[in-house]
Amino acid sequence: MPLSTADTTLHLSHTTPFNAPHQRSFTCSVNPVVLFSILDHYLRRNENQDRVIGTLLGVRSEDSSEVEIRACFNVPHNETAESVAVDMEHHRTMYELHHRVNPKEVIVGWYATGSNLNSYSALIQDFYSRETTPFPAIHLTMDTTLTVAGRDGMGVKTYVSAPVGVSARAENCLFLPIPCEVKYFDAERSGLAALPTGHPSTHTFYYFVCMRVWAYM
Repeated sequence: MPLSTADTTLHLSHTTPFNAPHQRSFTCSVNPVVLFSILDHYLRRNENQDRVIGTLLGVRSEDSSEVEIRACFNVPHNETAESVAVDMEHHRTMYELHHRVNPKEVIVGWYATGSNLNSYSALIQDFYSRETTPFPAIHLTMDTTLTVAGRDGMGVKTYVSAPVGVSARAENCLFLPIPCEVKYFDAERSGLAALPTGHPSTHTFYYFVCMRVWAYM
């Protein structure tokens, strides 16, 4: 489905966490398998793609104040200077297949590589917000330039959104940073513990992220 935005788009983003009016406390955790899946998607992208996106799956606490991101899958999309198109049929087909195997895991948001938030991010966020209604959609970003990852841990950040402006337009969106931690199971911790004994592969960034995940244990 094509999404478009006008040149007059109002887009705001804050780099420090804060609570918007009537915004409840909200936190999330992410399984390391999700981070590696996102990285694998990025490494397999088409040469003309600046970033890749996909759907996040997980479970919510009883009061919906905590979300555990357990899995993800990629969603084909195309961005140009004028519009962004997201393959929603692929998104829904993949979710139906995943839901048959893991019925407890639902759509909780979406991911994108890169650390920047733009007007297209707001449009895609609007789509996923409708998929997660009445709960907020989480947007996870993973930096792939190493610059943010080197300065701010793994370069992984998570957000929820809130409308801004007098008119209810999809692109009028405020991204609010929320706390996020990496959550391991015992088997994954044992596997990650062996990573520092290896050597960097041809995919230096993949090895780098492995090391950053290990540092968070």
